[in-house]
Amino acid sequence: TTKVNGALYITPSLKIDVKTYAKVQVEANLPTASKLSRFATDESSMGKVESTPVFKCVDNPDEEVPREHVGDSFPYGGTLVPVNSDDKKKLKMETEAGIHVLGFYSHTEIPPQVVLAGTVDVVVPPRGNHRAQQALRAFQTALRNRKYVAMVRYVKKKDNDPVLGVLKPSFADPEDNFLYLCTLPFEQDVRRFKFDPLPASSLTPEEKAAALGIVDALSLEQGRPGRSVPHAPEHVYNPVTEHFRSCLAERALLGRDCELPDKMPPRLAEAYRANK
Repeated sequence: TTKVNGALYITPSLKIDVKTYAKVQVEANLPTASKLSRFATDESSMGKVESTPVFKCVDNPDEEVPREHVGDSFPYGGTLVPVNSDDKKKLKMETEAGIHVLGFYSHTEIPPQVVLAGTVDVVVPPRGNHRAQQALRAFQTALRNRKYVAMVRYVKKKDNDPVLGVLKPSFADPEDNFLYLCTLPFEQDVRRFKFDPLPASSLTPEEKAAALGIVDALSLEQGRPGRSVPHAPEHVYNPVTEHFRSCLAERALLGRDCELPDKMPPRLAEAYRANK
């Protein structure tokens, strides 16, 4: 699914037509359960039901509050601050979809620990747009040759909240004709913890050599004589997603009377066990 069908703005007057797609998605996107009636007799509706919220007054639970009398509020300390629909529009930031370059930095200035876990998108030129393909290739090559990354403002859809991101090429494979787009934190997202320093080492050279020998003996590197890698699966799947899909398939094929397993079957958990 295309996330952005817009442009990469290197400057206000220089843009490249691009599209973005999800490359890595950490969250397990499980389907949302729908409500069904257990007493439905109409097979065409599959027992689907609709929910209608009812609002009650806190001071008088027997009093029903009409929907048009219900508004929104935001907590401010111990106070609820009411807002109406016009107020909520003013709280939203008006944005246009696209990727805007804010500046360029050495790739070593963006440490991996500040990249937010979640999604990694790829930025590619539209298919058949040769001008965009050549322009993005030139931009990608320039970043790779200078070992630079671009800090960007990323808006997926019109009036969506902007996110801070970093565009970087594949430094390992120069043939890749796309850019990675990773999310960066804002200042409010960073927690600057201070911890006590570790105690100074008082080990003798012999004790340090013994400790290094233990580390070498625990190495997971391949090719060591008489040793194998304890855990080297070709693919590791999300156990939550796999177990859910397995259970859903069994219930769909075998019906409501099918008993779901109490825990993950061994065949699904095999990839999470270290080889003996």
